[in-house]
Amino acid sequence: MKIIMLVLALLAIIPVSHAQSSNKNMGEDKQHINRWNNFFNSLLELHTQYVNSHEIEKTETFGGYAAQPNFYREVNYYDKKTQRLLSRIQWEQQNPQQAHLIEVYVYDDQGRVDRDYLAVYLPESRNAPIQTLINLHQYSGDLHSYRQFDASGARIYEHCEQGIKNSNILIALEDDDIVMQQRGLSSPVDTNTYQRCFAGMEETAINYLQPF
Repeated sequence: MKIIMLVLALLAIIPVSHAQSSNKNMGEDKQHINRWNNFFNSLLELHTQYVNSHEIEKTETFGGYAAQPNFYREVNYYDKKTQRLLSRIQWEQQNPQQAHLIEVYVYDDQGRVDRDYLAVYLPESRNAPIQTLINLHQYSGDLHSYRQFDASGARIYEHCEQGIKNSNILIALEDDDIVMQQRGLSSPVDTNTYQRCFAGMEETAINYLQPF
């Protein structure tokens, strides 16, 4: 998804000194640190529950960043019966039991992604994850919409696609656009289209801040 790809691209080029500086500033907010670290740990717990309750197939690749090209071992964990991707973890090469990035999927009764979660640390800091994501999905006819939040509950992105292959993007709103939409100010999309995409979808992620 768009914001995930942006973060991973930034991680590939971000200098170590900047990473340390960013997390030093984050260190001033202990509540934020605890909440986001707990979110990361809860994703590991959900992953463990999946592994213990499913027959798992795994694939793995190796990768890293500009200054650390062999930083992680990425493992995809699939449900052997359905072939659904349950989770994806990047394990640090030098600390094989330590996760650098984790992504976990939850499916509905029809096998569609109902929600998914992601959290990732900077390569050189474990103060708190650099980003946390909660994506809540909704399907209506040929529409697929999702709202994206962080682990503090802030709504940061909204997306709606239409078509058999979901190739026709109707809405892609960043956080500033979302605020404008909520306040009834000028918006890049009309109200009818917005309602078609998001009517009935949860407005907050309050029920999903602890995924496990």
